Amino acid sequence: MNQRMLRLSCLMSASAFAVAVATPVFAQAQAEPNAPSASTGSRVTTSPSTPEIVVTAQFRSERLQDTPLAITAITSESLQQRNQVNVVDIAANAPNITVLKGGSGYGLTPSISIRGIGAGDYNFAISPAVGVYVDDVYMPTLFGSASDLVDIDRVEVLRGPQGTLSGKNSEGGSIKIFSKAPDNDFGGNIEAGYGSYNAVRVRGAINIPIVQDRLALRLTGAYSREDGYVTRLDYGCLNPGSGVAAVTTASNCKLGKEGGSDHRGIRGQLRWTPSDALQVDLSADYTRIDDEPAATKLIYARNSSGIPQTDFAQFLTSGRFTNYETYCVAELGYCQPAVAKAKPWGVSGRIKYDINDTLSLTSITAYRAYTARFTSDGDGGPLTALQQDNQLKYRTFTQELRLNGTNGPIDWTVGGYYSKDRGVQAGRQNVGYVGFPPMISDFDQHDVVTAGSIAGFVHGVYHATDKLNLTLGYRYTHDKRDYTFNRSANTPGAALAAAIDGMTGRFRGNSNDYRATLDYHVSDAVMTYATFSTGFRGGGINPRPFTESQIKEFGAEKLYNFEVGAKANLFDRRLTLNASAFYDLFRDIQETITSGYGGFPISAIPLNSGNAKLKGVELELNARPVPGLQIDGSVSYIDFQFTKLSADAISSGITMDMTSPFTPKWKASLGVQYEIPLGSIGTLTPRLDVNYQSSLYTQAVNTSLNRLQPFTVMNAQLTYAPNDKNWSLAVSVTNLTNKYYYLNIDDTYQGTGTTRATPARPRTVFASIKRKF
Repeated sequence: MNQRMLRLSCLMSASAFAVAVATPVFAQAQAEPNAPSASTGSRVTTSPSTPEIVVTAQFRSERLQDTPLAITAITSESLQQRNQVNVVDIAANAPNITVLKGGSGYGLTPSISIRGIGAGDYNFAISPAVGVYVDDVYMPTLFGSASDLVDIDRVEVLRGPQGTLSGKNSEGGSIKIFSKAPDNDFGGNIEAGYGSYNAVRVRGAINIPIVQDRLALRLTGAYSREDGYVTRLDYGCLNPGSGVAAVTTASNCKLGKEGGSDHRGIRGQLRWTPSDALQVDLSADYTRIDDEPAATKLIYARNSSGIPQTDFAQFLTSGRFTNYETYCVAELGYCQPAVAKAKPWGVSGRIKYDINDTLSLTSITAYRAYTARFTSDGDGGPLTALQQDNQLKYRTFTQELRLNGTNGPIDWTVGGYYSKDRGVQAGRQNVGYVGFPPMISDFDQHDVVTAGSIAGFVHGVYHATDKLNLTLGYRYTHDKRDYTFNRSANTPGAALAAAIDGMTGRFRGNSNDYRATLDYHVSDAVMTYATFSTGFRGGGINPRPFTESQIKEFGAEKLYNFEVGAKANLFDRRLTLNASAFYDLFRDIQETITSGYGGFPISAIPLNSGNAKLKGVELELNARPVPGLQIDGSVSYIDFQFTKLSADAISSGITMDMTSPFTPKWKASLGVQYEIPLGSIGTLTPRLDVNYQSSLYTQAVNTSLNRLQPFTVMNAQLTYAPNDKNWSLAVSVTNLTNKYYYLNIDDTYQGTGTTRATPARPRTVFASIKRKF
């Protein structure tokens, strides 16, 4: 048995053992006639039942266990218990979801995939495949979607296509983040902490009722920073006889760090309830991000291929957390700052009006925008292979209307959605030496993207009996996107880039999505469901062409999902088990080819690569067998198999045995915590989380260079709280065993001759104190 399977077997055995040990305890607790009743957030002296979670995945408030969808709901309490502070963190504990931090060439862009359906490109011309929503407002680009989780009520991870309700670009699923809303009670909280790498985190919220029952304000603020953990060294300084010019005269030859972060943000929410029938929520937020580029390690590099300036292999370092990146183009005498900055902000208004007892109207209006700048040194050293300085501006306006009603046994929703977007990708791009004889290609760009969408949908649930329900849904979407290329050459080698200046590519498309679900409550504790649903990811224009012939449209991709599932609350809700199995037909798959296309080795062109089928299973567990003990875990499996390849895909190197990027076959997690009573002085709660992910590929053309190795990571936290729970002290350890592994791989070997990876941060310790008032 290899090491990967051994780790998986150990983790699954631990899960099975925990359930086996807990089962007789469940049965004993169920048999006790005087067992205390359930209580959300209970202390150790009350019933250990799992708290009820209410979700709004179907635009109505429903118990999680009554919603016939595969959903992982993560409460604010769970986020705190696991020390999860970012969207990237939540993937560790949810089945069949992968969220990877992007490399330096992608700025603040994560790779997000659910059930093998995902994307990882910041460019405005390429749509996400998983929809990310904050308070029901859609985030239209992947850039910036991995936001910090501050003052959050819950996160809902919906797996499987959400085409009828969430709409476009939610074919893999949706991640819905809900912040805590203003209420009628004065109070709040503040948290401060310090840890390894000079990590500092301060966050807090205050709720102010202005007019009792009518007007309330909630203010949230956050600041965090952390030093980088990969050191950039000056190769020319360390090797004065190498022929590589030094960039610095510092005695230690250090140029800086990568992987550091500096975030600060504020959010204000106002809830106005002028009458019992009308509720108006206004929200505004602003964040400033001053990060260093993502931590980068050069892991593969080729020797000179007849061009001495491309001999990158000499810059492979033995140090795990060092590189030779200078962010300079010596031949042209300029350097770029090593930065990953952004300023996202937005305003939104939500109006809910209850027309009568059975009819309500909801309007959600939002405007969001961001500016950003991020740079990347693509050769991993002091030479010139790929130097990028990306400067982005984006704005979007969205409007959604929903009319909810109940007529006898039917609950229904009718709605419409409109969006208008505009983005500018500017900056300076250097793609190294091209052509023959080889010349440096260096150009400026100021590309403009305009996009829009309009949709209408209907959703209904027919309660045939008190146990049997039928859900039907339909959505029509019209999509459009225009991409205008504005390029100017800085060197003769960039003549091809300048030749497409002023040209525009256009995409137009329509989509019809459907949902049909039958759910049956076997008992008050067990519900089963079967569903058919569809979803799509919008098409677009190749944003990185070298010639006019490469300004080509790629079509939307489509997913057809067949799924069955069961949800169970057993032993007086001391054990929750949710399981699902799915079979998907994936059509016109969008894959970005970085292994060369059309005779251009340096390329990143999106193509409709063909069709595939996916099948998989998911299991989630939450157990509270005795007061104080909590066990939660999940395991998932997915199999991806191409059934057809397009001519473009075949010519680009994709073969039938390859899999889609960011798709680990196995994922598993196990978390255990126990609240130890300390009498009159409070409680002490240790928690351990173990997360496993099998190998995956980060590029459409799977090779050993872009294979992300499997890993098992352990995190731990120890929390002390007095009996009144008004404050707490926590010490958390991330990467407990100090494991060295990669978070992502950026493989451009075919074009630039280099492959770079993002190593995970070493073991860190963080201590924090939180006070409620």
